[in-house]
Amino acid sequence: MARRRLDGPPVRAEDGIAWLASVLVDRVIDKWDAVLMWTGEERSSKSTGIMRTIQAVEARLAAIGRPVPFEFANLCYRARPLNDAYRQAVHSRQAARQFWYDEGGRGMLAGETFDPEQSVIIRLLQQAGVANSILYIAIPDPWTLAKKVRGRRAVYWVDTVSRGTDRKPAPSRAEVFERDRRRHFRRTDDLGFSKSRRCPELTYLPYPPDDPFWVRYEAHKFANLDDVFDENDRILDKAAARLVGQTGRERSRGAKAGR
Repeated sequence: MARRRLDGPPVRAEDGIAWLASVLVDRVIDKWDAVLMWTGEERSSKSTGIMRTIQAVEARLAAIGRPVPFEFANLCYRARPLNDAYRQAVHSRQAARQFWYDEGGRGMLAGETFDPEQSVIIRLLQQAGVANSILYIAIPDPWTLAKKVRGRRAVYWVDTVSRGTDRKPAPSRAEVFERDRRRHFRRTDDLGFSKSRRCPELTYLPYPPDDPFWVRYEAHKFANLDDVFDENDRILDKAAARLVGQTGRERSRGAKAGR
């Protein structure tokens, strides 16, 4: 593709978010989908980087006369909401919708066996490319991502190197990798990505605490935490009930043995 050639100096880091938004929009306009994984330690500003990119994509779409506002309902932590979001996008036939699967979700994690969450999400990403949507996956480490996602579906990878602060304010810095589409006849250990020659790194500023977009994100995130707490309670209650049942059976066997 012509867009992949380096026609001049690399994009400046401070213009990296705008560049990233433009290549994501180009993909969906060309009737592809775009899956981007954003990695980094917990609290390393992955969410801030994704939000900056989401807003840049919104601006880019509006500039070409195809406005598609981001909906925080599309920030998903579980398989069912993500499945519902993709279903709505396909049925509405509205391309360029943006979805965000946060590290709080466990369905894309790598493992020896698939749980139902992971199985659903992998199948979804294999079949839902026709939605021509953009999906951001926030996760600490790419190797913890299911192989079929990290090795095939993700086409861009951004890794946060340092986190900015809102006191100075200082920007966060991230490195950018693009999937290598050359043929390979042997398995590689580099995930199939290489450092972007077009935009090797990008920087972005943190949000002020009272920024409306940030406030909406925080509200959505904390609402999800309530769901996490409820699920943890159910897991612990189920484990406790199982333990009580086992103790009861042991006591019953002991009573029988003492007769």
